[in-house]
Amino acid sequence: MKSKMITLIFIGTMLVTGILSGMAFADRGNTPSLEDRQDRMEMKHEKRMDVMADVLDLSETQQEQIRAIHEMERAEREGTMQQMREYHEQMRTLLESDTFDENTIRSLANKQASLRTEMFVSRAKVKHEVFQLLTAEQQELAQKIKPLLHEQGKHRPPMKGV
Repeated sequence: MKSKMITLIFIGTMLVTGILSGMAFADRGNTPSLEDRQDRMEMKHEKRMDVMADVLDLSETQQEQIRAIHEMERAEREGTMQQMREYHEQMRTLLESDTFDENTIRSLANKQASLRTEMFVSRAKVKHEVFQLLTAEQQELAQKIKPLLHEQGKHRPPMKGV
């Protein structure tokens, strides 16, 4: 009787483990690849640009200038993102090693923080440059609609003064 109970518990445990493993494996297939996420992000950006061009009544020249600013920033960001990935991989290797090298980890963490700061400054610079391309009326309208843009699906509140 006791051995039947142990056998049933063992089979039940294996069944539950199999089901949960299958669910976890199936869920991994739903995770978009990095390229898919980047493509979606670019499509989202293009859609947002189209909406802003319509709402602010941007001229063709303004739209071309804004695209050029964004393309330049995107090229710079790719180099920065590659560095971030390299630092992240180095950090992972250090964390999985047999010894703990605090100085190297601290150095990598500082480099990552510096890159994040550079990315933030770069985004702020782009926003400023784009804002400067707008006429006074467009700037005023952009300020008025900015809170509405942040309400639509944004996960963080808008920054004051940006």
